[in-house]
Formats: sequence, C-alpha cells, structure tokens
Amino acid sequence: MPLLEHATQLRPEDQVAWYRLALAQRSLGDRPASQAAMARYQQLRQADVSLGLRRPSEEEVTPQKVTPEAQP
Repeated sequence: MPLLEHATQLRPEDQVAWYRLALAQRSLGDRPASQAAMARYQQLRQADVSLGLRRPSEEEVTPQKVTPEAQP
C-alpha cells in the first residue's frame, strides 16, 4: 500500500497507479478509500476522453469479417 500511495503522489495524473491503489484498498476491505481512488481514476480517464486522447469505453466496436483469402 505505501508504494501505491507514493506512486499516486509522485504522478497524480497516472491512471494506472490510481486504479491499482483502488484494487489494493478494496482487497484489504477499505471500501471508502477504494471508492475515492476509483473515483479519481475515473476522473482522469474521463478527462482523457474529453481531450480526445482515449475513446469512450461505451463506444461500440466495429465487427470485423475475416475471409478465407485474408488468412496467411
């Protein structure tokens, strides 16, 4: 836990650190802290979506078709 907390202090914009911290806190049973860390992760993720740096996860994936000719 201390290392994950330190990672979020060193790089507060690091989504991965916040996500891992939330999971670790949840596994230890610290639900309020886990929810707070997950909320921060979601804020950072949404900011990336708003800036166009990431596609929204709700966006549908276009189905692909593979034809026999396309196989190597």
